[in-house]
Amino acid sequence: MNTTRKFALGMCLAIANLAWAESGWETVSQARNRGEVSSYVREVPGHDVKSFKGVVEAPYPMTAILAVLADIDNLPSWVFQCERARHDSSWPDVVYYMEFHTPWPVNNREAVLRNTAVQDPQTLTVTINTVAVPGYVGASRGRVRVPELNNRFIIEPLKDGGTRVSFETLVDPGGAIPAWMSNWIATSAPRDTLRALLKQAALPKYRDRRVEAVHLPGLPGLQAPVASERHTAAD
Repeated sequence: MNTTRKFALGMCLAIANLAWAESGWETVSQARNRGEVSSYVREVPGHDVKSFKGVVEAPYPMTAILAVLADIDNLPSWVFQCERARHDSSWPDVVYYMEFHTPWPVNNREAVLRNTAVQDPQTLTVTINTVAVPGYVGASRGRVRVPELNNRFIIEPLKDGGTRVSFETLVDPGGAIPAWMSNWIATSAPRDTLRALLKQAALPKYRDRRVEAVHLPGLPGLQAPVASERHTAAD
């Protein structure tokens, strides 16, 4: 096969893989108005819990959303079933611990997580990818360590000063969990998380935060559009 044909085949495969990545989602709820959450689930081979995704357009600037995301101590206020969250001063800034409540008879889950954040210099969209990592702290008694978690937030500034937030997660909670709980997590997590995120972003301490005061670990030199900086509660 000549180089041109190899390149063309490679491009076709890449496009097919991208199409698959964006396909296969089953709609759980569809937003009709701004501030409402659209949510989706998808079966993933080898995983008992479905991958889930939520999308919402927030009437708040991207700086407000990012300020909420950067506040580790406040994660239990809005992340689905998050019971505790902390960052140890001896760890890298991008590493933190979370514990998740699960209904009886299933034990709570815990995870040590690492963030990677990047910003597109043209669109100013911020992507935060979070994965479970080993080490840093020993497993807690009575809790199950999450062996795999891959979470992605995409924070996209809109022309009117608002923000589109996309939230997607694939998680292996470890151990056996009932089918009803798996379905409950997949359908409730994106909706409840994004609804609570917007409530936090509406608080003055986040809503009025200027870009230079948003300290997102792993992303120095954060930029925000001018429209986002001018956005106020009156908007």
